[in-house]
Amino acid sequence: MTRHCYLRSFVAAVMLLSALGLGVVHAQAPAGDRSEQRDPDALLAEASATLSDFMQDPRMEWFRQNVGSARALLVVPQYVKIGLFVAGASGPGVLVGRDADSGWRGPVFYELNTTSLGLQAGVERSEMVLLARTQSGLESLLTSSVKFGGKISAAAGPVGGSAITETEDIVYFVRKASGGFLGMSLDGVVIEPERELMTAYYGREATPMDVLVRGSVTSPKPNPMLAILQ
Repeated sequence: MTRHCYLRSFVAAVMLLSALGLGVVHAQAPAGDRSEQRDPDALLAEASATLSDFMQDPRMEWFRQNVGSARALLVVPQYVKIGLFVAGASGPGVLVGRDADSGWRGPVFYELNTTSLGLQAGVERSEMVLLARTQSGLESLLTSSVKFGGKISAAAGPVGGSAITETEDIVYFVRKASGGFLGMSLDGVVIEPERELMTAYYGREATPMDVLVRGSVTSPKPNPMLAILQ
């Protein structure tokens, strides 16, 4: 076998391993158990715990000062990245929105997914909170599919607000599972409503617009995220 044949075989093997890694992310991460991931009440409880941690973290002063005026919060309790050369990341999240008249509404369930190229390997778990500061930021999250990049790709300092400008519609914070904050680009991340979780939670088909804008779909269940914010 020639050197070129060996090279092609090696590349093919790497791509196969990467593809298998991406499949593991989508099928098993971030909750580690698909039955838990498909349980909207369990996901809501995890998101509430993450939000509570962020609210109580002494390093999150900017977040606490601005969360009261936010138009929406998207909380991702476990965002898992895994790969070899080609990396994939995935995680379910819970969105709540605030109306000037009726206050906070929700929850709405989403899924975040991304694929990126580069020399990267291993598994990394983190938790994430996205804060929509403006009406346009909220509207961006309400579309059927959002790909971060361009105007809606807002970045914040890993802890405080030193890197946050007044022009950003969405600010995000990412914290490693170990508790340390890190910088991370959301370019290429696609956010889509999780229709199965929405139906399971509300007992009927519902869209983010139905829940957060029209208010035509509600649930008698208590929402622990709203209790934290009120």
